[in-house]
Amino acid sequence: MKITVTTAELSRMAGLVQGTIPLRPPVPITTHVLLEACAGELLVHATDLTLTTSVSGEAAVDEEGGVVLSGRRFFQMARDMLADTMRITAEEGETVLLSGGTARFALHGLRQNTFPELPNPAEAETISLDGEQLRTVLYKALASSARYDDRQILNTVMIRLEEDTGTFFGADGRRLSRVTIEMAAKAETKREYVLPRKAVEEMVKMLHRKEKVDLLFFSDKIGIKTGSGSIVTLLVSGRYPAVELIIPSDPATIVPLHREELMSLLKQFSIFVEGDGVHGIRFILEEGELTLEADRHDIGSGRVTMPADHKGEPFTSVYDPVLFYELLRQSSDETVSFSFFGPSRPAMITDSTTAKFVLMPMRISQESPPHPSP
Repeated sequence: MKITVTTAELSRMAGLVQGTIPLRPPVPITTHVLLEACAGELLVHATDLTLTTSVSGEAAVDEEGGVVLSGRRFFQMARDMLADTMRITAEEGETVLLSGGTARFALHGLRQNTFPELPNPAEAETISLDGEQLRTVLYKALASSARYDDRQILNTVMIRLEEDTGTFFGADGRRLSRVTIEMAAKAETKREYVLPRKAVEEMVKMLHRKEKVDLLFFSDKIGIKTGSGSIVTLLVSGRYPAVELIIPSDPATIVPLHREELMSLLKQFSIFVEGDGVHGIRFILEEGELTLEADRHDIGSGRVTMPADHKGEPFTSVYDPVLFYELLRQSSDETVSFSFFGPSRPAMITDSTTAKFVLMPMRISQESPPHPSP
C-alpha cells in the first residue's frame, strides 16, 4: 500500500471517524482503524462492535492495499504534521511508514484481516432521502433523547416507518420530540427501529452536505450511506415506550410567543438552576402577558415579563427552564406556538415544521414564598 493524501483531508476524515473509537474498548482492536487504498481513494473504517463508521477521501494511490493502525496515534500524527501532504507506505511486514516534509515516522501496524468484519451496504434495503432533511429530523429527535439514563431504552432515538411516512422520536421522561417526514418509498408494513444515541450523533455529524443519502435497513442493523461514507449501527433491543400517549390531543390554550425573546428571558434565570437537584420556574400566563418567576431560599428571587397574545383565564405552571430553552433552540421560526392544557398537564411547543416538542410540568410547591414585586 502506497498513497499520498493531504493532511487537510486526513483531518476531515478524522473528525468523522474518531467519535466511533471507544474510550473503553470492548476488545483492543476497536482502538484501531483500518486504512484501505483503492481506485484513487483512501477509506478509513472504525468500529466499537456496535457502531461502524467508514469515510472516504481523495488520495493519490500508487499501490492498493490495507493496514490497521492505532486510531489515536495515526490521527494525532496527521494533525501535528506540518507538511501539507502525508505519504503512507505499508511494507511487507507490519510496519507503516508515514512521511511529510522533513518528517519520517515508522508505526507498528497490524494486518488487514485482523480488523472486525465490516457491514456491507449492498446487502441492505435502501430508502433515499434528502440528507439535509434527515439531519434536521435526527437532530430534533436527539434534543429530547436521554444521555446517561439508567433506563437504557431512553438513551436512544426511535424511527417508525408506516406507509409513506417516517416518524422520529426522542424522549427522556421529562420531554419528548416527535418529527415526521415524507418518504419516497412506501413501507409495506409498520416497522420500528431503535438506535443508540451515540450512533445518531455520529450520523448528524456526517450529514453535513445537501445531497441525497440512503437509509440502510439490515435485519439487525440500520445505517446511512452518503457520498463520502457510511455509518451502520446495531439496533437496541427492547420495546420503545408508548411515548405518543403523553402528546395531548384535546383542545388547548394556544399562545404565540416570540422565540428569541423567550429564550433571552429563560437565560436570565440560569442562576436559579445552579447546584444539585432540579429547579423549575413558574410560568404565569395572564391577559396580554407571560410572567416568569423563580425563588430559592439559598439564592433569592426573580421576575420578568413579556407580551403574550392571551385573552383567556389565567394559567400557572412550573417548567424546567433548561429543558424549555433547549427545545426552543430546535426551531428557527421567529414565533412558536405554546399550547397549555392545564397546570399538571404536559405543554407542547410547535412551529411551522412537523415537529412537536412536549414538556412535562414540575410539581408546584404549596409552600412557595410569595411572588416578588416587579
